[in-house]
Amino acid sequence: MTRPFTRLLHLGNVVVDVVLNVPALPEPGGDVFATGAQTAAGGGFNVMAAAARQGLAVAYGGVIGTGPFAALALTACAEEGIEVLQPAKPGLDTGFVISVVDASGERTFLTSRGAEATLTAADLDPVRPAPGDAVYLSGYGLAHPSNAAALLGWLGGLDDDHLVVFDPGPLAGTLPDRVLRPVLGRADWVTGNARESALLTGSADPGEALRVLAARLPQELAVALGVHLGQRPHIWPWQMYPAFFDQGELVVPELRLGAESVPAQRP
Repeated sequence: MTRPFTRLLHLGNVVVDVVLNVPALPEPGGDVFATGAQTAAGGGFNVMAAAARQGLAVAYGGVIGTGPFAALALTACAEEGIEVLQPAKPGLDTGFVISVVDASGERTFLTSRGAEATLTAADLDPVRPAPGDAVYLSGYGLAHPSNAAALLGWLGGLDDDHLVVFDPGPLAGTLPDRVLRPVLGRADWVTGNARESALLTGSADPGEALRVLAARLPQELAVALGVHLGQRPHIWPWQMYPAFFDQGELVVPELRLGAESVPAQRP
């Protein structure tokens, strides 16, 4: 279901990205000199910053810790006009991700969890969606047991007036069914690329993945499917296509799958 919204309420994770550009990954036990490096706020911050730059009001309901990485994340949020709803959690810094980008553009990640992985139900008690809020959930947030329990409980109390966006992300295949099922059952929009859709559905074919995913969702939905336009998978350029139901068929306008629509059975 699509409905207008005036603010993005993000309940994923803000972390710090340490990005290293390398010619190629070293062999096990080897080393390679990076050709470039940068440190910046990342994770859920990227989605929020993009929304804020489009003029949408944005609020972050996840956890930010205390320490140098947390300070960097808070500064970045302030610069983008993102409202941080939680007080800084003492005693634990915000986590970081080492992102290694090779010459082909392929990215490899190593993640060190921090305060963002300690979300509790008590943390979420004061986080109440305002009228017109769209709620954003990510697979990264649901990957941590404490966060998953808190978010599922919070989601269960969310009324139907709020649009829910779910981005499973690269960890889609690691989310247990007891976590994934209720989130998909409430999601209005699901976003993902071909790899993530395959992890969720077991099908590497985009059309079949759409059919399987649509059959798992009990509501009218919108799906954003990333279709790669180049020769190598999982690397830019991607094109995003919306999908929606029309009289029992999952329609993917402009998506060239050999047919104008993808038939789908509703449960």
